[in-house]
Amino acid sequence: MKKLYILFILIFLMLVPNNIHARSLDDNEKVYITITIAGDDSLPPFEYVDGKGIYKGFNIDIMRAISIEEGIEIEIIPMPWYKAIDALNNGEIDAIQGMKYSKTRDINYDFSMPYIQTPNSIFVRNDNKYIHEINDLKDKRVAIQKNDISKYLLANRDIENLIEVNNQEEALIKLINKEIDAYVGNKLTGAYYIQKKGFEEYVKTVGEDLLVENYCVAVLDGNNEIIDIFNDGIKKIISNGTYDKIYKKWFGEYFYDNSKILKNILVALGVAFLLVVLITIFTIKWNRQLKERVEERTIELKRENILKEKILNSIFSYILVVDRDKKVLLMNDKAKRLIDNKKDFTYLNDTVLGKIIDNNDINEVTQRGIEIKNKEVVSSIDDISTYQYNLSPISIDNDNFGAVISIKDITEEKMLRERLMATDKLKTLGRLAATVAHEIKNPLTAIKAYVELMPEKIGSERFRENLLEDVPREIDRLDKFINDLLNYSRHRRGKKEELNIIEVVKDTLRFLSREIKKHDIEMVCDIHKDAKVLVSRDQLRHILMNLLLNAIDAVKVNSVPKIKVYSAVDGQYIKLIVEDNGKGIDEKTLKKVFEPYYTTKKEGVGLGLAITQQMVKKNNGEISVESKLGIGTKFIITLGLLKKGEILCIDS
Repeated sequence: MKKLYILFILIFLMLVPNNIHARSLDDNEKVYITITIAGDDSLPPFEYVDGKGIYKGFNIDIMRAISIEEGIEIEIIPMPWYKAIDALNNGEIDAIQGMKYSKTRDINYDFSMPYIQTPNSIFVRNDNKYIHEINDLKDKRVAIQKNDISKYLLANRDIENLIEVNNQEEALIKLINKEIDAYVGNKLTGAYYIQKKGFEEYVKTVGEDLLVENYCVAVLDGNNEIIDIFNDGIKKIISNGTYDKIYKKWFGEYFYDNSKILKNILVALGVAFLLVVLITIFTIKWNRQLKERVEERTIELKRENILKEKILNSIFSYILVVDRDKKVLLMNDKAKRLIDNKKDFTYLNDTVLGKIIDNNDINEVTQRGIEIKNKEVVSSIDDISTYQYNLSPISIDNDNFGAVISIKDITEEKMLRERLMATDKLKTLGRLAATVAHEIKNPLTAIKAYVELMPEKIGSERFRENLLEDVPREIDRLDKFINDLLNYSRHRRGKKEELNIIEVVKDTLRFLSREIKKHDIEMVCDIHKDAKVLVSRDQLRHILMNLLLNAIDAVKVNSVPKIKVYSAVDGQYIKLIVEDNGKGIDEKTLKKVFEPYYTTKKEGVGLGLAITQQMVKKNNGEISVESKLGIGTKFIITLGLLKKGEILCIDS
């Protein structure tokens, strides 16, 4: 492989046009001059003095071939390498026949075109276990040939003791004698000495090839004339085949054992076949295990689905899942039985359940992702049955929402709830009969007293004034108590209609304007314009009336009384809030404000807020209370919103 690489370089150089400074001489122009060249006397097989004192080697034959082609005399002088460098530097010789090129050397020398490449290697003893590459030479004893290019390679590597020797044979002997740990030198020269001396069992090379550089003729910087001669000669011996003959003489040819190659190929194929078999076995086994796991998981999923289906079918509600277009995707058995799944249908509106649910509610869920909870509706089918439904958004794909629908028939439940409520009221009335009798008896006693005194004191002006003031008041008190009692115990079925909240609030405030002005109360109203709800007008007015009267009673003793009625929209709901700056309610009392017959007023019977709560619930709403002592009280009514608009502020 190395030979092919070298031949490639040399063929490339042959194709390069001659340098304009090159001295090209044909046979008629040959000039016989003498060039003095030095070479290493101990660098086989490149150049060395043999046992008979003959200077020979690859470089010697190359120089002689150039001498013949160029028609010049070349005097080749063998000497130790370091002396050859000194001789060139001092001008005692014209050139060195073989020197590795480097950028550092290029500063002081000029180089011919390369005629071979040579690598350096690290040589160690066979028992070495710790030196494997150049970085392992740190803190070791390392030998190099004097002025060899390896000196630049080992600079700044913290070598413990860098020993310079005259030639590689000397370094090899020192290595075997354990005077050094390694030496760095020309790979081919080292191999030559090891083979010649029979040191194969003592020495080896480690690591990668180092300093694989071009091998050239070197002269002092600026001596272009001699470089031109050698460049021309190198090209000629390459083109006429002389170079190839010299190379084969000293380095031979690479012969390949076809049987060994075939053996290596068969081994490689065997290994590859074995790997394929192992991979196939592993893949089959893995696929079998994967298949078993898939089957196990499939069974688990099937069991889970069966369980989920059983749970879904065991629910008492009608369960359906629809997409954005109200297409039915899933339903439980209860819903199927109601719909009669033998009929051909695709969309919710084609079923009886579609007549129960408001389309606007489904659109809110599927288009805006809003959840609707516990909405009660009376069926449009028979106007008797009452249903309660919940709608929850479900993501089908990306931003496409469907709806999970849960519908429950609460007709019987509602009737039972109302019966229980009525029964509970009667029981409460029975337990508090004494209180009722007392409340009725007090005004009757006062009226009776005035009637009995009339024959005697009818002529008294003061008596008549007291009579005209006290009797009507006691009658009003009795009338109010009886009305409250009837309202609480009676089952009212107020007709619901679409109302604008602000109109009802205005009417109520107008009715109470006399009481508000009488106590100099600051009244603030901040209600959403066009906030419409579906409620009973009379019941909503009654609710507001009770809350505002309670607020007036709470603030009328304040130096700066203030009541605020305002609204807040929360999604599909509107909150109607009545807030006062009265003395507030303590935590213990706050828990009982909606209990029937619980009151803190001297003249009250505790039915007002109980009736208010009942009316709010009848209108599918909720009422809650917040209060802090010394700050005030806030009643919050939450109703379903049909339409929301901008805020309109009214001050009374």
